[in-house]
Amino acid sequence: MTHSPLTIGFASIIPGLGFWLLGQRQRSIIIGMIVFGLLAVSLLFFGKPIGQFSAQLFQFAWLVQLVFAVQIA
Repeated sequence: MTHSPLTIGFASIIPGLGFWLLGQRQRSIIIGMIVFGLLAVSLLFFGKPIGQFSAQLFQFAWLVQLVFAVQIA
């Protein structure tokens, strides 16, 4: 089953969901864990250097997984 890149792009707003719809379940779970793990670390250490660094990594990882899922679709 094929999905349009627009559909996958909107679904990838939730990290990993675009890959789930593409049938790549393992990649979806791994990416979701990485992105939500970075979010958790940035919230736990809010205002500290490690929290700021993980917040930047979270934003980067979220954007990269979205673009990668759309590119695969």
